[in-house]
Amino acid sequence: MNTLEPAIAAAATVIALTTIAAAAILAIRIAVRGTPGTHRAGIIHALADLTRALRGR
Repeated sequence: MNTLEPAIAAAATVIALTTIAAAAILAIRIAVRGTPGTHRAGIIHALADLTRALRGR
């Protein structure tokens, strides 16, 4: 067994979970603030919130 395999698997898991969490946050923000079609700034605010969440702020 390669010594890097567990580290690679762990990194892939973290990336997958982060992506799922980011998608969930984005969906919640869009749902709360309205769909982007009705209010164009909604998606911009949702992406800004997502960015802050991923940075831990």
